[in-house]
Amino acid sequence: MAIEICIRGDLMTGYYVQIDADASEVTKVIQHLQDKLSPTGLSVFLNTMVDPYIRNRIDQRFGSEGDDVSGAWHPLEQATQQIRAAYGYPPDHPINVRTGKMRSFLVHTQSDVQPNGMGATLTHPPLTGDPITLKKIKTAQTGSSSPATPARPVIGLNQNDDLFITSELVVYLTEGMI
Repeated sequence: MAIEICIRGDLMTGYYVQIDADASEVTKVIQHLQDKLSPTGLSVFLNTMVDPYIRNRIDQRFGSEGDDVSGAWHPLEQATQQIRAAYGYPPDHPINVRTGKMRSFLVHTQSDVQPNGMGATLTHPPLTGDPITLKKIKTAQTGSSSPATPARPVIGLNQNDDLFITSELVVYLTEGMI
């Protein structure tokens, strides 16, 4: 890209700035950004960068039984431990994992990414999952009053995640421009 910046002036006439640029190069940059910011382009970003990041965060949250977003998960009640043991599962750990179906669904199912008039939307988990698994996810997120179950959130993002995603968006938008 050829850009020439010329600053001219003197004390009597003042200063002015003249910028000359190759219009075809500027047009290419604008077209590049339009493509990346289109609903299709943003869908690509969400599918290739954000979806794997979110699923990895969820997997790590399961592995550590909570994190900086959810806090440490509440330990299982004694009655729950007895039920798990009766079915042949380890009584107290891992929390939020009995059969592994909920974790597998959250970690291995790709998000639902849809282009729309404003850009694109990512939904995770996709709402097309098994209703029983979706109900277990809701209980993990919010808890339940009957039976009394504390919230042990499995999905969530914080400011650090926002910073990462925003930084990756900048990389995505600028790659191939220069």
